[in-house]
Amino acid sequence: MSAVQLYPEEEAARVTALAEIERRGLAAWVKSLPFGFLNAGQLAALASVARMAPVLVRCGACRFTCAADNAATLIGYVEAGGDYVRDVAITAEALEVYRGQAARSAEDTERARVLGESIKSAQAQAPRVAAPAPRRQCGPAFREEDCGGVFDGNSVSSDADPGL
Repeated sequence: MSAVQLYPEEEAARVTALAEIERRGLAAWVKSLPFGFLNAGQLAALASVARMAPVLVRCGACRFTCAADNAATLIGYVEAGGDYVRDVAITAEALEVYRGQAARSAEDTERARVLGESIKSAQAQAPRVAAPAPRRQCGPAFREEDCGGVFDGNSVSSDADPGL
């Protein structure tokens, strides 16, 4: 993210958001946001953790989506052009993805634990089989008269005139 100067309360919000993301995980943190809206500190925290997370920036005259990493710079351009920024929010699609990840993470953890136990049990019960002896690698014999052309030694044969 570009070096954007944050006010002290925004910096405190950034530090708090980073601590929450580290403690609960990104998906759970996003799920806890009210309607996905972000303040400047939370946007800075999101950009430092998931810089390509899509955010929606709504201005007085337009709206656009961009990566969280670029949002602060683009907001500066909007404000330098004389417009104002109404709000910044995570896009609805990204919000659903992160909310779904939070809901699935507990199920996935349990499923992975059960799968790991079943693999270990199957490995313990499986009989040990000796590995087969490696086969000798040999390529097909090449005879130039079989293809009617010239063999150049690099597995490329051609029936073109060798003088070309």
